[in-house]
Amino acid sequence: LEKIAIAAIFHDSKLTEELFTLSSQKLFLVDELETAERKIYLNHPKDAASEIDQDDSIPEGVSQIILQHHETPTGSGFPKQLGAGNTAPISCVFIISEDFIHELGSRELTKKIYNEIKEKFKKKYDKGNYKKPLEGLLKAFNPPS
Repeated sequence: LEKIAIAAIFHDSKLTEELFTLSSQKLFLVDELETAERKIYLNHPKDAASEIDQDDSIPEGVSQIILQHHETPTGSGFPKQLGAGNTAPISCVFIISEDFIHELGSRELTKKIYNEIKEKFKKKYDKGNYKKPLEGLLKAFNPPS
């Protein structure tokens, strides 16, 4: 939990304020960014992980979570296009958790919304190293009837 919490704090620390806002609201496609912004965005996992690696007080493995936080089960993520079998399980926990929060947004977690997210996530994450973290997430939430 400590590693995931630290990664949550620092994973987007190398984004500009504008990119952070756009990214958190999913208001752009990477290809739509200007060249300089695209470079900052695509390099932010590596840059943040590199900075974390230089701090001896940060637990080992946090930089890996940060480096992998934009990977996807299909291998279409970045920076290394790892896919379901090569993304570290702890990174999968982080990726699924962050996606869950983005999907939920400011909506109340009702049974209907939970079931919508559950079905979407089963299609997206029920493979490779994402499978067990997905099971854990789905067991952790019991929406009201």
